[in-house]
Amino acid sequence: MTVYKVFHGTNLFAASLVQQYGVSLEAQRFLTDFGKGLYLTFNFNQAGRWASVRARNLQVSEELLKKLGIGKKEYLHHPAARIPAVISWDIDLDMLSHLNGRIFPFPDQPSWKKEKAVWEDLVLKCRKGHSHSYDFVYGPVAGGHFEHEEKLTVSKKKDQLSLHCEQAIQCLSNMKVIPVLFDQDYRKHEPELWRRIQVACLEIQPNRLHRIRSLSDSWISSIHPSMLRSESPYYWAFSLLYGTNTLWHDQYETWLMEKR
Repeated sequence: MTVYKVFHGTNLFAASLVQQYGVSLEAQRFLTDFGKGLYLTFNFNQAGRWASVRARNLQVSEELLKKLGIGKKEYLHHPAARIPAVISWDIDLDMLSHLNGRIFPFPDQPSWKKEKAVWEDLVLKCRKGHSHSYDFVYGPVAGGHFEHEEKLTVSKKKDQLSLHCEQAIQCLSNMKVIPVLFDQDYRKHEPELWRRIQVACLEIQPNRLHRIRSLSDSWISSIHPSMLRSESPYYWAFSLLYGTNTLWHDQYETWLMEKR
């Protein structure tokens, strides 16, 4: 049996729900790199950085809250929701390998040139809401191109393993929850990156300019640059416009689908 540690960045409230009820595939985001699924990494620091984003940005599926009998206000004001946490599991790779999966190389590997177009095609289709038949997918994290929506950047180091069915989830065991500290402050981002987020904000809500003039002073400024680039400008625009006092997870994906 080949077993490795994998990690998922979230907040302590959500981690407690997973401990109590197990993983809910229905509650995961839809328009992601490899489609709706549980996203894991073999890199603890990467998961920790994403956990700090999740603790500041409390978007979640309202359908999940309804099923759990939890109201918006209860979730948004629960102290555990503001605490970053990493969930760790052991994953049985031998067991996983018997499922229908897709494994992509990384940019520094010889086979990347051959596989790059296939990876790009899958990511672009999944981000538009298309489905696939894979039980799991592993490969590099895609970045949202801040100038051209149809173009992608690719991380040379950040990995992601997405699990898309209950059989894949069953490959996980020995769950542990690890609270983590927030990232340090990262307020020196590229001006172009901030400009694109501001443009996205204005596209979503043209009359809310007063809400976004101080982007450099927002909580998004403290996010690690590698995490910031992994999402499109629209994701962060919705975070700024809706993420403080409301749950915008479903609203964001609905808007994206209508836009496309």
